[in-house]
Amino acid sequence: MAPCVSSWRHESRDPRQAPSSLTRWGGLAPVVAAIAIAGGCMRSDGLVPVGGTVKLDDASLSGALVTFHAEPGVRGNGGFGLTDTAGRFTLITPQGRKGVFPGEYRITVTCRKPTPKAERVLAELSASGLPPTLTNADFQEVLPDAYTKPERTTLKQTVGAAGGTVDLQIDSTTGKKSPPPPRK
Repeated sequence: MAPCVSSWRHESRDPRQAPSSLTRWGGLAPVVAAIAIAGGCMRSDGLVPVGGTVKLDDASLSGALVTFHAEPGVRGNGGFGLTDTAGRFTLITPQGRKGVFPGEYRITVTCRKPTPKAERVLAELSASGLPPTLTNADFQEVLPDAYTKPERTTLKQTVGAAGGTVDLQIDSTTGKKSPPPPRK
């Protein structure tokens, strides 16, 4: 499967407050380098390292956006990471700090691909050297809603005091698999 096209931005009602949510939008974004997980214990700021892999039908999923949505009562705003070519991700907070706070999370994974029309535009503009002008409508989600919508996701994870590794197995036909417990 070709890599996903993912980008993100965060929004806040008050610019003095930390972002209250992550918002996905379609578009071209530079490839984000994987962030290394350091140590295996809680840091002084309370964040713990979390990373893992995403596989779609047993194949590594490249360029997917993995978002951990904090359940009520969990500190912070969750975290997110983009998968590399091997399907590996490392979580950072919306503020760019490595890790997330321990607690319960709903997980979403999104993988957006250009529509056939957008593919033609990209091919034509690539040959001309001009930058593409594409909108959200030029991209489509390829994963089932059971993984992409926070209110419908079947993926859930408890992050412990030491953080850990979360390996997500996604089934494109049923959308019903859950992640195994984190490895230590």
